Amino acid sequence: MESQSQIIDTNFQAPVYFNKKYWRRLICQLREVFSDLVKTAESNHNDELMSREKMNEETNLIELCQIASEKCVNVLDKEIKLITDESEEAQNTKESFKLTLMVWKLCQIVFIKSSPAGVLLTDLQDWYRSTNNIDSMVQDLFSANAKNMANISKDENYWFAVLMAVAQGRIDTARHLMSFHPLKNSSPFKAVDEQLRSIPNFAFLTHLSLFEFKAKWEYWQKKCIQVLTTEDFSIEETGSLEVICKILCADERTFIQLKPLFNNWYYMLIAYAAYSNPTLNISELHQLIDSGTFLKAFEGDLDAFDLTIKSIFDFEIEIVIRECVQLFGNHLFTSHLLELLYLSGKLEFNKKPSIEEQQEFMHERHVNEYAQELLECDASSLSLFQIACDYLLTCKSIEPKGIQVIETYMQRIPLTDISELNARRLFVMAYQLGLHDLAFSIGRVLQVRSLKRGLFGDALAWNCRIKDACFGNFLAEKIFDRFLATQDTNLLDLTESLASEILFADKLIFLNKYREFYLLLNNKSTTSDVARKQELKRAASLILQMLETPKLVPYRHRKKILFDLRTLVLANALSEDQLFTILRQIQNCDNRENFFNKLTVEAESNDDQNDDVVEMVSSSSQLEEIDQKKWAEFLGEISKKIAESFLIAEQ
Repeated sequence: MESQSQIIDTNFQAPVYFNKKYWRRLICQLREVFSDLVKTAESNHNDELMSREKMNEETNLIELCQIASEKCVNVLDKEIKLITDESEEAQNTKESFKLTLMVWKLCQIVFIKSSPAGVLLTDLQDWYRSTNNIDSMVQDLFSANAKNMANISKDENYWFAVLMAVAQGRIDTARHLMSFHPLKNSSPFKAVDEQLRSIPNFAFLTHLSLFEFKAKWEYWQKKCIQVLTTEDFSIEETGSLEVICKILCADERTFIQLKPLFNNWYYMLIAYAAYSNPTLNISELHQLIDSGTFLKAFEGDLDAFDLTIKSIFDFEIEIVIRECVQLFGNHLFTSHLLELLYLSGKLEFNKKPSIEEQQEFMHERHVNEYAQELLECDASSLSLFQIACDYLLTCKSIEPKGIQVIETYMQRIPLTDISELNARRLFVMAYQLGLHDLAFSIGRVLQVRSLKRGLFGDALAWNCRIKDACFGNFLAEKIFDRFLATQDTNLLDLTESLASEILFADKLIFLNKYREFYLLLNNKSTTSDVARKQELKRAASLILQMLETPKLVPYRHRKKILFDLRTLVLANALSEDQLFTILRQIQNCDNRENFFNKLTVEAESNDDQNDDVVEMVSSSSQLEEIDQKKWAEFLGEISKKIAESFLIAEQ
């Protein structure tokens, strides 16, 4: 059997921020998406269908993975908007979510959606706009000049906003801003505006083939070059109008000079590709990156995030996964990305041998590590435990298997201070996962804990859950001892609704039957003498059945139970046979007591016997102490009743 150190990494450091409310909310929502997707994939995998139907299901599964990825992106986007707290912790979380969202969206385009030529550039532009939104800049521009819109073109951010809009392909925004310029009716402005208006858009020209669209684009760009060479741009003193025209002409040098505008090499790359080759595919994008022009422009400014983006564009999944783990400090993103890629059949590696094994290994390893992060982060309150279990249960191919990790962590959860609610949750989870021995161990620990705290009800509930007969008998005697000491009938009522649940322990059955006897014996609500006599007869029958059933009544309480019959004897509720049965039980009780007393004397007088033997014999002989005078009176009353029954019989 594997040791705990082999199953889990004891030096593993979990991200402590997973305990924070924003992260918890994100984790819970991503779990829902994950669970739904896995269930759908498993149901599709288990169906035995014809090959064509299987092909349709595979296509459907790819679509489901794309939908699931979109849901994850929406969840992240929503959580970012919900973080309004200005504290440092909240803002750090927000920045972390933003970086994750940027990477997730890009991976969705490149890996999951696998956007084809034409659509690829449109998707990349959407990513550029969403991750570097200029809406707030434009709004501030209009707000600052609301009183006099004629001055908007003089604002220091005016041309920056126009250039950003053009670079991002937000043509309508750019034209709207340019319409406020005082020279809007001049020839250069009209020419550039016309080129912006007539720019071919692949999204609106889907009826054209790629070849036809490319031809249309080249014709449009020739006109842009013509405008650049024929128009006099000197009338616009900042030179920004000419820069716009050069962007439309895809002038590489102009893009390099606009480095402060883009701030990142990948934004510059997308903007340049949008005007140089709008129908490019992923291979052509690789070639553009490999040329090194844009990376070189930002040489010295590149960080780990820039290299991660480059790895995504290069389709290096293994490198992307490794760098994302280092970048984010957890496996939240990588586990979900690999899950989506694996289920959609798009998890590919550069290494050729054992590709399928590599796929399963990488996919499950990251899911396993993410789940362990959740477990380590919150192993005591179980808030994230169930979520971690859902992830681990999908890890069936690697060692250790997910169920082994779950069992190991459940064994490590301290039960001394765990709340009753969490204890029940833990027990139910162990039982549902088929870890019956562990569930039984949890129940045993918690029933003992409850008894030590004097919580007899909780102890009995736990005992009924695990059906521990030995402890059940012990607990029943403890409850009965407490009842005799306090006469608290609530203790007897603990078994009221558990008649069918306590059949595994004799003493619990006794406790339940004694409750019925006690209620019949002490019922004060019955006014009719006949009805009362019937109740006492039922009580007598019940208690005598218990006394005659072997090992049902605790031996040390037999005298007390027999003495309870005094009320029935005085009320003439016993038949002749029942009186003789009582007499026989009294005789057996006295004989047993005398026998153990003799053993105790012999054990104490024998030097060879150790103290344990003496203690054992003494404890076995203990009976509930009852006043000898009352006990003698009780025997006399029974003898008198038996004699009276004989006289009545002779007459």
